[in-house]
Amino acid sequence: MVTNLLDKTELSKKILYFCRIKRFDSEKA
Repeated sequence: MVTNLLDKTELSKKILYFCRIKRFDSEKA
């Protein structure tokens, strides 16, 4: 259960990071 929670945290971090990159690209264009 602890590892599952950690995986979810890592996944959400990746999603946030990806969304930030996408937003940066759209602002730059």
